[in-house]
Amino acid sequence: MGSPAIAMRLAVILMPEWDLRLYDALFAALNLFLLSTLIGRRVLAPGRINVHRIRGAIAVYLLVGLLFGQVFRAIALHASGAFLYLGKPAAYSDIIQHLTYFSFVSLTTRGFGDITPVHPIAKAMTLLATVFGTLYPAVLIGRLVPQELLHQR
Repeated sequence: MGSPAIAMRLAVILMPEWDLRLYDALFAALNLFLLSTLIGRRVLAPGRINVHRIRGAIAVYLLVGLLFGQVFRAIALHASGAFLYLGKPAAYSDIIQHLTYFSFVSLTTRGFGDITPVHPIAKAMTLLATVFGTLYPAVLIGRLVPQELLHQR
């Protein structure tokens, strides 16, 4: 599952003249999506709730944060100036190191305001991240608690 993403990352490092950064971000995002989906299915499978399911649920949340970081990276590569940094248009080289941070700030709905999406796709993905970050814990607790109560009877 991770082999194409690893191969792409190596190609970016070893052959910088090819400029494969967009494909690298997309492969990494796909890999993180597949991994979080696989773990999420195990977390929500029928059965008793144990420490492994709780850790899996936490892992899914963190993987989704990294996933949105890669999505924001792809957007910044594709659309120059898609994000403002400290109120000014930010080139990819200026914003790259801040995108995972922005992803988790959006996911937790904290929003410090130092990074602002201005491109329509960047805005849409930021909105999706905030909705996921808000609903995931609520839906997860709503799903796991009754499941555990059912098994305690």
